[in-house]
Amino acid sequence: MSEPRVIEIAIKGSGELTLGLIDRKGKVLLKKRLITAGADAIEAKSRVPLALQTREGEVPVVPVLIHQSTLKQQNYLRWKRARNVY
Repeated sequence: MSEPRVIEIAIKGSGELTLGLIDRKGKVLLKKRLITAGADAIEAKSRVPLALQTREGEVPVVPVLIHQSTLKQQNYLRWKRARNVY
């Protein structure tokens, strides 16, 4: 069994970020919201899979930024390989 591919999303600074996981047909299969509050130095990280399991099997997805609450907030996308996503 191959290792699952994930992307690590890291946001720095107070604010809100909404990501959508989009399939090849342009359908949003999942939305993920990250909210941080506190000092400007605060950082939150989350792993997002690059494939989802559906009734039809595994579907490759692409993360897309849907909403960002503030332009001051910095977003970092870090590719990582992980053995266990969840």
